[in-house]
Amino acid sequence: MEIPRKRPLVIDLDGTLIFADTLSESLVKCLKVAPLRTAWGLWDAVLSGRGAMKERLASIAVPDEALLPYRAEVLEMIRKHVDVGGKVVLATGAHRLIAQRVATRLGCFDEVLATENGINLVGQAKADLLVSRFGKDGFDYMGDSEADIPVWNAARERWGVGRRAQSISRRPGLGLRCMDSASPPGSAWRILRPHQWAKNILVALPILSSHRIFEVDLLVGTVLAFFAFCALASCVYVGNDLFDFESDRRNPAKSRRPIASGRLSMPKAFLLMCVLFALAVAIAALLPWQAEVALGAYAAANLLYTLHFKRRLLVDVFLLAFMYVWRIVAGSLATGIELSGWLLGFSVFLFLSLAFAKRYAEVVRLDGASGKAAGRAWTPDDAVFLAISGIATGVAGAIVLALYVTGDSFAKLYVSPQLVTMLSPLFLYWILRIWIQSCRREMHEDPVLFAAKDKVSYLVVACAALILALASFKF
Repeated sequence: MEIPRKRPLVIDLDGTLIFADTLSESLVKCLKVAPLRTAWGLWDAVLSGRGAMKERLASIAVPDEALLPYRAEVLEMIRKHVDVGGKVVLATGAHRLIAQRVATRLGCFDEVLATENGINLVGQAKADLLVSRFGKDGFDYMGDSEADIPVWNAARERWGVGRRAQSISRRPGLGLRCMDSASPPGSAWRILRPHQWAKNILVALPILSSHRIFEVDLLVGTVLAFFAFCALASCVYVGNDLFDFESDRRNPAKSRRPIASGRLSMPKAFLLMCVLFALAVAIAALLPWQAEVALGAYAAANLLYTLHFKRRLLVDVFLLAFMYVWRIVAGSLATGIELSGWLLGFSVFLFLSLAFAKRYAEVVRLDGASGKAAGRAWTPDDAVFLAISGIATGVAGAIVLALYVTGDSFAKLYVSPQLVTMLSPLFLYWILRIWIQSCRREMHEDPVLFAAKDKVSYLVVACAALILALASFKF
């Protein structure tokens, strides 16, 4: 593609040069750093306009320009323009502090025009400024949204990127040329983490352990609790991704998540989170009030974990384990089935061991680098402690399981309860294998998901089911 040398190429920032929106990211980051000052910044939008709000937010916190999701095809077009001696201008509605940091980072812009002194440089205001500097038809412009239409109308060559620009390009007379840069489908679905819903099967443990799965009213309560937890858990995942977008960008795997990559906008993600929360509340309304309280406690624990406790040593691990065990408690409250203390004790040690394994996998991925894992309190030096603690709690779980299956309350459910004692060594084999693979760095950082894909784990479950089935018969 040949680009004229004399006309400057003007590039928008939000949605054009980058996939993301820096205003939304600034707002979320400011809410984490200084919520009260951020509230005043939002009030500025009411009293003095968006320009004043952007000024206030920029004084609190701005996104890290090194982590922004840049569009490779736009950077390539800029490079070609520079190679033929063309001038490149960054013209954006983002605050000047953000725009200048991006320009310094990339080192390819000759000039930066941005929001400052309360003047919001978007739409007609941007078009008027560019016309005053370069004349009508005196520049080429690349944008992505309806706000760029006045600027496109004033430009000679008109470029668009993204889905919105593709839709706008169908308007007659605009002459907009679009680059193939639409977000791939399924972003919203991926952010729900449907593969994580398998964890919510834990709500069925009470009816399974009590052999009451064929009682319709209890089964309905369990199913409702399962879907309520799925909606609430997905709501939490969206909230986590909103608050952790910069931490996710520092992680090679998590950087591909919809919000971190900029493929799903923060306003849409927030709307999705509200819909999921409303769905969880609607389903919970069909459950006993005790189960509703349990769901509320789970939501509160997740919120506290996201906002604060995930960065607190040991507290994060115990809270992770609690959120697993709490699913079992919620299943009990949804059905009215009383849980055995031994079963709860086993669950606590099991999920503590898996929570330690999750943190262990995160710190060993740092490969000896100094400092903590992003958004965590653990360092690579803690790997030995995490391994010892995880193995110890796993062994403790096997002991508690042995005491549980040999107790009278459990034995009376089976004709040959002696066979059930084999569950304890079977579990011990499984948890020790998890830790061996963790120490070999062969495990996904989430051990529950690893087990869900692991053939040996399925074989262990099948063996456990066979033992329980055989124990139901007299030999």
